[in-house]
Amino acid sequence: MAASNAGEVRASFAGQAAAFEDVTRHFGRKDVAEWMAANTPVDVDDIVLEVAAGTALFGRAIAPLVRAVIAIDITPEMLSEGKRVADASGRSNLLFQIGDATRLPFLDASFDAVISRLAVHHFDDPDAALSEMVRVCRPGGTVTVIDMVVVDESNADRFNDLERRRDQAHTRALTRTGLRDAVERAGLHVTHTSSWENVLDGERWMEQTSTSADDAAVIRAAWDEELSGGAATGMAPRRRDGHIEFVHIWDLIGAQRLMPR
Repeated sequence: MAASNAGEVRASFAGQAAAFEDVTRHFGRKDVAEWMAANTPVDVDDIVLEVAAGTALFGRAIAPLVRAVIAIDITPEMLSEGKRVADASGRSNLLFQIGDATRLPFLDASFDAVISRLAVHHFDDPDAALSEMVRVCRPGGTVTVIDMVVVDESNADRFNDLERRRDQAHTRALTRTGLRDAVERAGLHVTHTSSWENVLDGERWMEQTSTSADDAAVIRAAWDEELSGGAATGMAPRRRDGHIEFVHIWDLIGAQRLMPR
């Protein structure tokens, strides 16, 4: 993560590591892991870097398909939990390392593939982080980025305000076009895209980050307003079994670092 946002990110995620490994939550679900792996082109001899890895859910999904995965993140608690789970599963081709996404501690062109999942909306400067991913990727290698996106740009400010109330580490979710533009601006050629509709229970979502009572009340009021015909939140809330659930759209963008001419 960018240095100016590092404190908020560490504070937010230090207590969330166990939730990331909960198979009843969206992060740890098998179908999500299968979707990520199916849309990430890798070869058996590849050395892969996962940037802002958290517990390395993305890296662990593709680890059986490659030679090795290095997972880097600024939150030690997340890395420790990921390593614990990887060790318990007997998966020995993952390395966990503390580091900043905007200052990756690797030489140029060190990796065959670079991956990152649900991190861009935590970056103060997405361009800086994406440029670093490209720098450490070998020419001809691939970069695969997954992040939540805002589908309707007119809802972007409201969506991001509610997200920041829930999690102070949230900076800004980009629009679909904005995420693709950022990937291309980093010097990558987009080769394929995919999308995942992630349905979340509103109360459980806020519980994960210990959202304050005041902010939770604002978020609930915004959902109620939309459900009553008012302003849209960009979250498509709906009531189900006495609870409010809503939707995050995750876009996956697969890209290639072109060979020099």
